[in-house]
Amino acid sequence: MDESEIAPPAKRVFLPLFVSTGGAAIDRLAFFHVLERFKITSIAWLYSLCTSDSTLDVSKRVASIVDGFGMEWCVMMAVVHNIAVAQVGDITPREGISKPEKQRLEAGVMRNFVHDMLHGSPAALRIEALWKVSLP
Repeated sequence: MDESEIAPPAKRVFLPLFVSTGGAAIDRLAFFHVLERFKITSIAWLYSLCTSDSTLDVSKRVASIVDGFGMEWCVMMAVVHNIAVAQVGDITPREGISKPEKQRLEAGVMRNFVHDMLHGSPAALRIEALWKVSLP
């Protein structure tokens, strides 16, 4: 079976963004519940690693590829780079969603996480700063 015989994926339906309750503790807990949906498998597009891998495997590879920054920074970067995926899912080129639209969706999710769920805390701002560095 060649690629032309494979049906295109169904149109993606994205989950609605979180609406803050106004309570920092409850909103933080909601953030962790979103992370529970963190993807288990993905298609690894990075560095032409076109095999099905767990997010942890991909994150470890990314951390080992980046040299000279220290392991702590590399691991944080690898995890933060995938946080938006917990909400929007793993958007692949085959779905026909443009790169600007993918970036818009992920940026909206990160704003939602940082400001509505984590209330702009120092940890949230650190996540946001690392995510901005990870943008292509």
